[in-house]
Amino acid sequence: MEFYDALMNHLEMVKTRNLEGFLSTLVQDHRLILILPNGSLLKGYGEVKKFHIDWFSDPAWSMETELMTSVVGSDLAQALLKVDYNDTDEEGKSYTLHYFLSLTFILESGEWRLIMDQNTM
Repeated sequence: MEFYDALMNHLEMVKTRNLEGFLSTLVQDHRLILILPNGSLLKGYGEVKKFHIDWFSDPAWSMETELMTSVVGSDLAQALLKVDYNDTDEEGKSYTLHYFLSLTFILESGEWRLIMDQNTM
């Protein structure tokens, strides 16, 4: 799979809350890093999986992404996206976040897999 196709597949798995499909796009060990928009750091496949099980079970959110730029090497690729994220708070009030999303993938066994996901307000 070409990097752009792998990137689009990864984003589609997030937007559709397809947990199994999403997990198949990740490196599945301690190298996986997720930095949330609030600066929280999750390390390793287990922590990232747990976060996404909880997040994907919430039906209130939606997100749109726009690819700004990407760089693709022989075994490492990075994409920078603009994100519009819509959700509701604990009181049911709607809110929108606008932030940047940097996704870094490595090529393992012929498959592009996410190794770092950084969200920046």
